[in-house]
Amino acid sequence: MAAARLPGCSSLPPSAKTSPRLSGLLEFLVGEVLAGKGDSLGEYRVGTEALGLAQDFDPGAKSLVRSHAGRLRKALAAYYAGEGRNDEILIALPPVGYRVVFSKPGPAKNRRRSIAKLPMIFVAEFRGIGLKGAMRDLPATVAEELSLRLSRAAHLRVARTGAGGTALDPDFLLEGSIEHRGSNLLIRSRLMEGATGLQIWGKRHEFPANRWNPASLEEEIVEAIAVETGSDFGRIDRHLLRKNSASKREAPSLQSALLKVKAFVTDCSEKSHKAAVAALQRVLKISPANAEAHAVLGVLMLIAHCEYFRRTAPFPAAALEHFAIAQLGDPMNPYLRYGRLVEMLVSRRHKEIGSAAEELISDPDFPPGLSAFACLCQLYTRTATTRTRRFLTGYMKQNPEYPRVFHTGFALEHLAAGDLEAASREMELAHIPGYWFGPIMSLAIQQTAGLQAKAKDARAELRRLCPDFALHGREVLGRSLHPDFVDLLMSAHASRV
Repeated sequence: MAAARLPGCSSLPPSAKTSPRLSGLLEFLVGEVLAGKGDSLGEYRVGTEALGLAQDFDPGAKSLVRSHAGRLRKALAAYYAGEGRNDEILIALPPVGYRVVFSKPGPAKNRRRSIAKLPMIFVAEFRGIGLKGAMRDLPATVAEELSLRLSRAAHLRVARTGAGGTALDPDFLLEGSIEHRGSNLLIRSRLMEGATGLQIWGKRHEFPANRWNPASLEEEIVEAIAVETGSDFGRIDRHLLRKNSASKREAPSLQSALLKVKAFVTDCSEKSHKAAVAALQRVLKISPANAEAHAVLGVLMLIAHCEYFRRTAPFPAAALEHFAIAQLGDPMNPYLRYGRLVEMLVSRRHKEIGSAAEELISDPDFPPGLSAFACLCQLYTRTATTRTRRFLTGYMKQNPEYPRVFHTGFALEHLAAGDLEAASREMELAHIPGYWFGPIMSLAIQQTAGLQAKAKDARAELRRLCPDFALHGREVLGRSLHPDFVDLLMSAHASRV
């Protein structure tokens, strides 16, 4: 790699070899990082020193540096997907900034280790009772549709066999029955733990038989069952989270780390954040190139950046390095794709969030749980559409275990619109004990409503949780919220009771 060569890197990517500018750019970036100057790699310096642009070059007016950086990213990705797949050192250029990242790929068996530990759910063919004519195929149809729908969950493996078949030691079993009783169809479904047979969830759906058709079946029954059992924060997640919390000793696995991440998203505390970071780092110690672990750790760092316990911390540049490594291993990983959206959020590129979130939500293969968080990003940045609000409302209605933080986005919208009753109702549903965002929202609602006594109580609670909110509140709120929301909340805080 000429002057920028690292041990284990066989050569420059072919597209970089044929472009003197790309070759020079890569050598410059690698050399500067190795010399300890990576933090000073701004667009102007890269343009003038690496690409030979004139000293009066204006980065804001021309995208030449960004264009070359994009070509280099693609060249590196293509190289490590082909000729450089056996290199001992991987070089990546994050999508934001010009500080290259070095990493070591883990053995293929380690890269597969965490995936193999994902829990398996076996969907059995439902039992038919009193079904006649075209309805005789209904049990097989339900099982097939459920298998397809559950396969969208990023944290599950789905097993499906023909009638009477069995799966090899599944962690969970989903089964049920479909009965034609009088003029109605009665669908019973239950989720059981594979090893013990313990039922951890059950549901009954009933609707007129004359309304049956494949479209309504999928929308009303299959979607409801799949979301409640297999979605992010669904019954399987909650069951595993309880078992994981009760275990005093646990082997490092991506699944246990993801459960700790979900525990943090549930209570938003510093303690649970530290536990999730530590769990992901244990996974990466065993499997350094695990793309999903890198992507999730990057997301976790960015989300925590919006929390008050990180109020004095700078932008977590390490998150982008984790994304860059994940990009090399699995560019379509759902956590990585969602991470790019969170990156826009904390970088305050609000205008880009609307269309980016819509793209994720519209993708039938993107996990619904992460789609719901994409909707929350839209709510926070005032880019939500009627469609995305409807999606999030439907998700919360179907999944009784959804994170309560989803209500905060709706509460902000209602507060900005002057509907204080609706805002208050949403915050009651969003209640997370000890979470700092509740008191500032309550203060704004009660202050606007002229309820001075309640506003005073909310201010006291905020002061207890965040003694220095007056110093850091605007900065922390601005890391995730639209400026209009920030002004609204901080104005209420500045008002004296």
